[in-house]
Amino acid sequence: MELAGVNPTSPRARHGLMRFAVVAGCGWLIDVVCLLALSRIIEPDLANVASSLTAASFVYVVSHRYVHDGRPSLVGLRLGAYAAYTLGLVLIASLALARIVAAFQPYAAPAVAIVCAKIIVTPPQFLCNFVTSRFLARLRVGAA
Repeated sequence: MELAGVNPTSPRARHGLMRFAVVAGCGWLIDVVCLLALSRIIEPDLANVASSLTAASFVYVVSHRYVHDGRPSLVGLRLGAYAAYTLGLVLIASLALARIVAAFQPYAAPAVAIVCAKIIVTPPQFLCNFVTSRFLARLRVGAA
């Protein structure tokens, strides 16, 4: 089975996924730091939108070239498409995050509740982001 031109059982695909995991891990740290800082002044769901878009932009730009061997043409357009995709995914994840934070708050400090919620919503986002960023990075645009 292939997903976005990736055979998940091939060594090359596993290597690409591991490189993406490193880049995404750095992005996740950026995301969480921004999320915790912004959550002091705005609601966690809105803070998650801002922090996630910031981190996703970083991850896409770095992974486009160094993970996916992306096409150099129209990088700005590809980033815009990825940002639009990310916004949709982040809005869904932010709704889930707000509910998870609310569920954790009686049992944990606000920052702990936010980090726990972020950990819960991250794995499905990671997989979707890998597939989507790889697809966009390698997409042929224009005449074939």
